[in-house]
Amino acid sequence: MNNYCIIGYGILGQKIFEALSSKKKIKIFNRSKSKLKNIKKELKYENIDEVFEKSEIIIFLVKNEDAIQFYFNRLNNKKLLKNKIYVNLSTINHIYSKKFYKFANKNNSIWIESPTLGNPESLVKKNLPFLYSGKKIRKVIEILSSIGHIKFLKKIDHPQILKIIHNTICANIMICMADAFLISKKNKIRDNFLIDMFLNS
Repeated sequence: MNNYCIIGYGILGQKIFEALSSKKKIKIFNRSKSKLKNIKKELKYENIDEVFEKSEIIIFLVKNEDAIQFYFNRLNNKKLLKNKIYVNLSTINHIYSKKFYKFANKNNSIWIESPTLGNPESLVKKNLPFLYSGKKIRKVIEILSSIGHIKFLKKIDHPQILKIIHNTICANIMICMADAFLISKKNKIRDNFLIDMFLNS
């Protein structure tokens, strides 16, 4: 068995699946089957037990840690949790990085944290950044390297801590920019002056 599966078909999940499906024998699974109605039958799984039964490497690209736990809980045959390589590209609470890592070890499996800091635009350029922590598995590194670049970290929770910091900084920048445009508008300063200032600062 050398199959790969992505769980999650959101905006980024869809783009990553499209990018990888041309390179690897990879399939997709999503909780809502309606999202996969245009995917060929041979490229998708019908249920979560089938995912775990036929996949060696399972890649999570879901909303949060609750979504990951949902799939573990939904699995009927718990023996299928064993001998897997789990790769989490989702943003989750860093405390759960440790919990899932221990959970995987308990089931003789491997947990890899590798959230991405990028977006679909950086994926198009094959420049998606991944923060990788966990056992260095050649097959996983090859997959991620084919669509981006990897920064290796030592502790399993460090990628998610950095991702939280990154998201906080981005959110604050967006808030500050919105305030800047509001102040400029009140003072009748044209937007192009403000944009030019941002681009050159």
